[in-house]
Amino acid sequence: MSLGAPSNRDQNRGSFLLDTSRPSADGRHLRSERSRQKIVNALTEIIRDGTMEPTQAEVAERAKVSFRTVSRHFEDMESLFRLCVRQIQTELLDQFLAPFDATDWRGRVDELIRRRAEGYDVFLPYRVFAAVRRFRSDFMRHIHDDSIVFDVTSMTAVLPPEIKDDAVLVDALENALSFESWARLRQGRQLSSERALAVFRQTASSLLAPFED
Repeated sequence: MSLGAPSNRDQNRGSFLLDTSRPSADGRHLRSERSRQKIVNALTEIIRDGTMEPTQAEVAERAKVSFRTVSRHFEDMESLFRLCVRQIQTELLDQFLAPFDATDWRGRVDELIRRRAEGYDVFLPYRVFAAVRRFRSDFMRHIHDDSIVFDVTSMTAVLPPEIKDDAVLVDALENALSFESWARLRQGRQLSSERALAVFRQTASSLLAPFED
C-alpha cells in the first residue's frame, strides 16, 4: 500500500468527511454552551434561595448534570462564581443605565431611588453573597468595592451643583440610600419592599428639603 500523496478520490472522500463533521462539531459546541449556561443558572438560583456557600455537588444537582460536567466546564468554584456575578451585573446595569423619564433633578432622584429599591430587592442575595465572600476572594472584593463606587457616582450624577458642593450632605444621602441600609430594612427589620421604599423616599425628602423650590 502506498504511503505517498492521496489520490483525487481519497482527497474528495476526505473533504466529504470533513464537511459532514462540521454540523456534529457545531452541535457539540451548542450542547456544551447549553450545559454551561444551565450550570450558571443553577448557581444563580441557589444563591437566590439564600445559600451563601454553594458546592459543586449542589450546583450539579440543581442543574441536573453530573459532578464531572461541572468540573469540566469550571475548574473551580471561583471561576463559576465570576461568570455568575458578571451575568447578574449585566442585568443590573441594563436596569440602572436606562434613560430617566423625569427632566428635573428632583424627579430623577426619585426615579433613582425607585430603581435602587427594585434592583436592591432583586439582587439582594447576590450582593450579600459578594459581600460575604469578599474577605476570601480578590475578585469578590473588587465587585463589592465597584458596587459602592457605582452607587455613589450614579447618585451624584443626578444631583445639581449646589448639592454636590455639600460633601457631607452627599455622603449622608448616599449612606441613607445605600444597599446596606436597604438590606437592614428588608432583612434586619423585615419591612416590606413598599415600606422600605417609603423610608428611602422620606429620608431623601428630609435631606433635600432645603433645596426644594
